[in-house]
Amino acid sequence: MSELPPFRASPTDGVDRRAWLVQTLRGLAPAFTAEIDDHTCLAEGGLCLDSLGLTDLLCEIEDGLGVTVCASEITVEHFGCVGRVLRFLEMRALDRGLGARREDPRGAG
Repeated sequence: MSELPPFRASPTDGVDRRAWLVQTLRGLAPAFTAEIDDHTCLAEGGLCLDSLGLTDLLCEIEDGLGVTVCASEITVEHFGCVGRVLRFLEMRALDRGLGARREDPRGAG
């Protein structure tokens, strides 16, 4: 199997972010052959990522998207399934700029 080229997703583009995450998870869990969707669990019953696999994912998120994940953010609520990871990444993208612009009252006037 040939290795896929690196995929740099825009931190503000949800479509690219989803494609990047699915591609990254395929690389981390090559034995998982089913479709990866929002409901796919990262651990048991899904991709079967262990603690090292999760660490690899966190490194990929930092390297590929420029998002640093704090230890307190590594929870089932954020990393239980693919959809939760995508919502977490969307939240972080908003924190990095889009959310601040949307909430800036100076922009409405």
